[in-house]
Amino acid sequence: TPTSLGRTVSKVMVSRFPDIFNVQFTSGMEEELDKIEEGKLGWQAVLTDFYTPFSKDLENIDVEAMIREAHDLDGLEKERCENCGSALTVKSGRFGPFIACTTYPECKFTRPIKKDRPPDRPTDEKCEECGSPMVIKTGRYGEFLACTTYPDCKHTRPVPLGVKCPTCVVGDLTQRRTRRGRVFYGCIRYPDCEYSTWYEPLPEECPKCKKTGVERRSSKARGEYRRCMHCEHEFDVEEPATAGADT
Repeated sequence: TPTSLGRTVSKVMVSRFPDIFNVQFTSGMEEELDKIEEGKLGWQAVLTDFYTPFSKDLENIDVEAMIREAHDLDGLEKERCENCGSALTVKSGRFGPFIACTTYPECKFTRPIKKDRPPDRPTDEKCEECGSPMVIKTGRYGEFLACTTYPDCKHTRPVPLGVKCPTCVVGDLTQRRTRRGRVFYGCIRYPDCEYSTWYEPLPEECPKCKKTGVERRSSKARGEYRRCMHCEHEFDVEEPATAGADT
């Protein structure tokens, strides 16, 4: 069974060092080592032949990009520092790579790289920039849509919640976050449409107006209940509330 390290090497290293990670190179190196042992070949020449092109490959390597690919950090550009709201980046340290705030040393926020993330899920969504299929990825702040051609195309966007904006009736509602990390919900057409709400939209049908789109609400006295985003009718969860289409 392939190990996690083996999968990472196969995914990242093989594509960047094709001259080393192949059967021909291994076979040829073994023959040269045998000749060195037998005194038929000088080790300096072998080392020079290997290291000269290898050192050039190392100079052209983008270490941060390699770490991002190895640890599936495609969504890092969307994430923000929990302390100051600035962008995050990948750094290498004594104990391996980690995520840090780009404003260091002003902000010293860091966190480890999470390794066990759910696999990408295919969708019917198309990239708005290049037309390629999009997949659902999981980042620190939840799921998001990402183009399958990354890093050639870095387009991402929030995952639609299955509820249309009650203001413009065109855009989908998505989950977003404030600079301080608080969750809210807004129209994907922002800034053309500035609708937003703190309440989670659900693709449920209002029993009064029969339109799809209600807010999940709760109170100490009432518990959890629903409020229609269209007619503002409030009803308890026990009442019929099923997924449906607008009428």
